Amino acid sequence: MEGEDYGYAAFFETVDTLVTGCGTYDKVLTLGGWPHGPKHCIVMKQRAATAISNEEFYSGNPSNLVKQLTRGSKTHQRRRRCGDP
Repeated sequence: MEGEDYGYAAFFETVDTLVTGCGTYDKVLTLGGWPHGPKHCIVMKQRAATAISNEEFYSGNPSNLVKQLTRGSKTHQRRRRCGDP
């Protein structure tokens, strides 16, 4: 159905931090703005970049990032990747 978000907005409200790859991040920027508002966002990116909102850039080991995020989460101890059931 046109305009239906199928529960995405409600789900996204429960997400503490969005982690995205540099390709997705770069593509989103070409679409005309940052759609995630003040949501904390970590971009896996090797090259330098300038944040346009509340994002930060991470070039370390992804496993270490997951440990840091899980340890720092006050509301959730779960992780979900796009496409996971």
